[in-house]
Amino acid sequence: MARPLRRSVVAMPDLAAAEAFIAINARVLDRHRFAHRWKGAGVEPVLAALAAYATGDGAYGHALESDLRAPLASPAAAGGVAVGRGRVGERHTPLDLSPRPGARSRVLFDAALVDAHLDHLAGAQRDDGGWTFDWMAWRKAASAEWRGIVTLHALDLLAASGRLEQHRQHVDDQQDDRDSEQGDVDHAGEHPAAARSAGRAME
Repeated sequence: MARPLRRSVVAMPDLAAAEAFIAINARVLDRHRFAHRWKGAGVEPVLAALAAYATGDGAYGHALESDLRAPLASPAAAGGVAVGRGRVGERHTPLDLSPRPGARSRVLFDAALVDAHLDHLAGAQRDDGGWTFDWMAWRKAASAEWRGIVTLHALDLLAASGRLEQHRQHVDDQQDDRDSEQGDVDHAGEHPAAARSAGRAME
């Protein structure tokens, strides 16, 4: 039985280090997703980068799902696989099952448990500025791509729970204008059924 997480010194993620990690290691798509989410950049570069993964038949392939390197869309990609979902060795946490504060699903988890998992996530940032995944790595190239995706996901989870306060004032004056297009575009690289997601974000 896994030991419960205990709160200790609360780690504060280093957003600048995460930005440097994304710039050096992540896919072009994920660099644009970071710029859109954290730097106030427009959505157009995200959609342009996403278009490179289109298969021409309304689907997406070409390793948008990083473990699937075939050029054509796969059944897994068409099903909208989320970050790491269902991979060998992966562990699910309350943050996976209920990522947003205020969600109805949060009543299923004790607040102290959620805080402890947030502390753990914040403290899991590596020396190179990125986060990593907890499932089996198949290919070196795919591992680098997954780390970029997982880093963006970690930042999103931490920001949603107020763990990136040093950045909040910078983005608050831009957030209202971006809210209508933010949600699905942020996850375009996480969900390989991205055509529908990006389309909904732009409606």
